[in-house]
Amino acid sequence: MSKKMLVFFSLLVLTACGSNQNNVVSVASVNYTPIFVIYTSSDVKNAAETGLLTAIAIVGDQWANLGFLSQDEVASAQVGTPYRIFSMTNPGRVNQTISDIDAWRFPVMVNNEYRCMLDVNKMNGEWQAVGIGAKGLATWLQAAEKSHPLLDFKAKGLVNIYDHDTTILMINPSEQQPSFLLLPYSTDLLKFLPQYSGWTNTDPVPVLSFQEIFLMFSKM
Repeated sequence: MSKKMLVFFSLLVLTACGSNQNNVVSVASVNYTPIFVIYTSSDVKNAAETGLLTAIAIVGDQWANLGFLSQDEVASAQVGTPYRIFSMTNPGRVNQTISDIDAWRFPVMVNNEYRCMLDVNKMNGEWQAVGIGAKGLATWLQAAEKSHPLLDFKAKGLVNIYDHDTTILMINPSEQQPSFLLLPYSTDLLKFLPQYSGWTNTDPVPVLSFQEIFLMFSKM
């Protein structure tokens, strides 16, 4: 393992956490078709597995900052099903778009429980692991998914919405009409949708449609 790689990962092992209702949502910039093909790419998974081994080798006494419950858990960590990363611009406006940013986040798992997240980006034309952390996000994602045990999470995406400093879970982004789940830290956004006015945090997080996501942000 190169010294450069070790230094790079040392820097990235971080403490986790970290209008008009008639408008039609524009999804023109969402490139659905190739997502499943990219999702099955062995290059992406190999980069994640190699990156996890690198991180494990240098985690040392920082294991708790990455969500591990003990030092022994670190050695048994594995990567799970990844999330494709998207970015939403102009949320709730007629020119709202969701764009694929060509990056992935892998949950780091121990005994099928999420501990943190591993980021994989394309660098100089090759997939590489570039950071590990976000134990809070890992916890929120697993809580949202466990609240719907019958949903088919055959592919998953994370949509970053920088205008509102939040991230939402996209279910099956390869489909023309994917669904969405708010993460536990952002369920207060449901107050903008009258149909969920009676929702409480003891209920499963509602599965939202594209149109509901648009309407929610249009009222903010």
